[in-house]
Amino acid sequence: MRPSVGLAAQAVLAQPHVGIKNLFVFGDSYTSTGFNTSGPQPSLSDPLGNPVLGQGTSTNGNNWVGYTAAVYNTSLLLAYDLAVYGATIDNNIVSAVPHDLVYQVETDFRERYCKDDENPQEWNSEDTLFAIWIGINDIHFSYERDDTDEVLTYLFQRHLQLAETMYNCGARRFLLINVPPLSRTPTYLKKDEWHRNAHQVMVEKFNNRLALEKRKFEKRFPDVSYDLTEFNSRITRETTED
Repeated sequence: MRPSVGLAAQAVLAQPHVGIKNLFVFGDSYTSTGFNTSGPQPSLSDPLGNPVLGQGTSTNGNNWVGYTAAVYNTSLLLAYDLAVYGATIDNNIVSAVPHDLVYQVETDFRERYCKDDENPQEWNSEDTLFAIWIGINDIHFSYERDDTDEVLTYLFQRHLQLAETMYNCGARRFLLINVPPLSRTPTYLKKDEWHRNAHQVMVEKFNNRLALEKRKFEKRFPDVSYDLTEFNSRITRETTED
């Protein structure tokens, strides 16, 4: 089976994203490269800006962002990785590290990169992709609760609001990556049957809500390209093919 980090990279590079020159990324440790918005910005000589390629990740090596922007890419793709290790969507709903998705979008992105009349940016709507891969920690910290349906409702209300914030800043091309089947990993396999099942059920519900959000957003903003990558189906397909 090909490395899973490469699967998401292939999704970004595949159609319909031909012509993408800029990539804004939001999420958690599966995505973060430790990028500092106050440091060197992505450039021709260093597509990720900072830190050095392969550093700043949770695995001390390249993750899918590094593979996409530098390793597997043959054209210029400037990657602004605003993801933060341990992040959830909104700490007021599911609490984790300080820089949740709300902070990534409302502070790191909107204050520094939002495209408007007062702050023209070098990127434009046609050649810039906005990728969001989050939910792993939201599920991890809430799947044992007895109000998970309510939690998911609030999470996706916030998720949709944040996507709209990006839209208002000029974003028109989106890529969502859903939550992988972490119930199959050692962390959860060593738990009892109730915990394994509860986690798996919430992953499925989260991914279903994400697909529903995609449809809602496309209906509300018909000028948007809003694509969803099914991580689990990609892994399954790649395993079968190999």
